[in-house]
Amino acid sequence: MSTNKSSRQTCQDIKECPQGPVVKRQKRQNPQDQCRTCEIIINIAQYHFHNNINDQNALQQQLLIECQHLAQTEGPTASKNCINIVNANIAKIFADMKSGQSPRQTCVDIREC
Repeated sequence: MSTNKSSRQTCQDIKECPQGPVVKRQKRQNPQDQCRTCEIIINIAQYHFHNNINDQNALQQQLLIECQHLAQTEGPTASKNCINIVNANIAKIFADMKSGQSPRQTCVDIREC
């Protein structure tokens, strides 16, 4: 440590770390973030459903627009996950809106939480 070497260099010197460049991995959204994304979009679905969007196709189109806006606050991965959630589960989302399910229960039902 008194040689002012970086911790990586010291690790390499004692042959505990591989030589060569460090490859950075792209950060993926973890399961908790996917659950958060689901709950956000289902809360938005509830808002739109209770404010006179009571047609499944209209709700889907509105939620896809909301997914695009989600990129600004939650990041591009959340936006993509949101789009996938909506497209894959719109029938269940719409049915749960009609039956009064909570956003959390809908996300559990579609296996995002």
